[in-house]
Amino acid sequence: MPSFNVIDAEGAVTIDAYIYAFRNGVHYQIGGGGGTVLINLENGAKYDLGVNRTKTGSVKLINYKLATKSTVVLRILYIPSSGIIRVADVEVDIDAKTANETVVKDLSLSWADDSTDYVVLPPRLLICRETDSGVIHYVDLEDGSEVNFDTGFGSYFPRTSWKIVPRKDDLYMLLGKHLAGDNFRALKIYSQSVVDLGFNTGGGSPRPLIGGICNFNDEFLVLASSGGVNDADNDLKILDSAFNVKATIDLAGIAGYGNASCYGGFHIIAKKTDGGYYALAYIDQPTGGDAPLSLWWLELDNTFAVVSKQQIYSASGKEPHANIFSESSGHHASPLIDLARKKIYMPLYHYVEASSSHVRKIVQIDVSDVWDNIAEFNKVNWFMPQLKIPTTLTLNVTPL
Repeated sequence: MPSFNVIDAEGAVTIDAYIYAFRNGVHYQIGGGGGTVLINLENGAKYDLGVNRTKTGSVKLINYKLATKSTVVLRILYIPSSGIIRVADVEVDIDAKTANETVVKDLSLSWADDSTDYVVLPPRLLICRETDSGVIHYVDLEDGSEVNFDTGFGSYFPRTSWKIVPRKDDLYMLLGKHLAGDNFRALKIYSQSVVDLGFNTGGGSPRPLIGGICNFNDEFLVLASSGGVNDADNDLKILDSAFNVKATIDLAGIAGYGNASCYGGFHIIAKKTDGGYYALAYIDQPTGGDAPLSLWWLELDNTFAVVSKQQIYSASGKEPHANIFSESSGHHASPLIDLARKKIYMPLYHYVEASSSHVRKIVQIDVSDVWDNIAEFNKVNWFMPQLKIPTTLTLNVTPL
């Protein structure tokens, strides 16, 4: 079975824009919200890189590039003030522990404010809603042009996602409505119409950002769950590429809570050689205050039934988030897999209401013991390249 190491972290980025990097034998997480930070994933140390931007709402990752061996550039998006959406480049020097931000462009959009909920679909499409409104906007980040339409949801506003499936007639996005117990929907992006998918995942409101997707060689899966409602029980649904339900996972049954949500995230890491799966789930008891929450390593069979489970971490708190596609996270919010060391790195945090503080951890998972059981990793992970193994050439010479 895997072994786990959970260490204290001075900081950890689990929602806002971030990437991973490997430098001088150390894994780093680079990113941040109000400022840019560098997190050492080996020991939890945090380096404040000196960029302290004024923003409202979250910061989204558009793209990134490796500039030199020690510098990377993150292209990000955020709202510096009402009515403005900003695209900026943040250049980070890992060795010097410094960063600087350059504004690429500011887009004037009168409806943008601190409550605007948005997703970025790289390289140039922003999809977002107005505050407490059913209106959805599509913004072209290259030229600032936009189109919009009204879903009819009103104050039960839509929740968009980055979970897009191309089909012959349209691009389908997994969509939620901010209404307890409501069904999930699909947004047909081009035709600007909404389709009721005919299922819900419990008493919470549909939160399409919870849970990732699975991109395997011969299988594409979409995860869906709900939350945000006190004392409501929520499940996780496994969907196929047409958003049909393939399986249901009972979150409360895993954690042993009377009711549960995976507000902190759920992610299928890999497919096993026997057709089953390995997954991670950060489950909480949604009471509105401090309550039990726990992180789990799961072994699933080929029908997604839980075969075995191991608790990695437990605490009391609220608002859990982890780099396994928690609520409000983006398309980049997956763990880091080091193929050479056979290890998984995953930051997490939660809020403790009683002390008005955040608890931040870094989870290190050694999967050496199950490595031979892994047939294929989900492509929706961050990977560090496997080290090349020198080839030894042996010649057997037979005399003529």
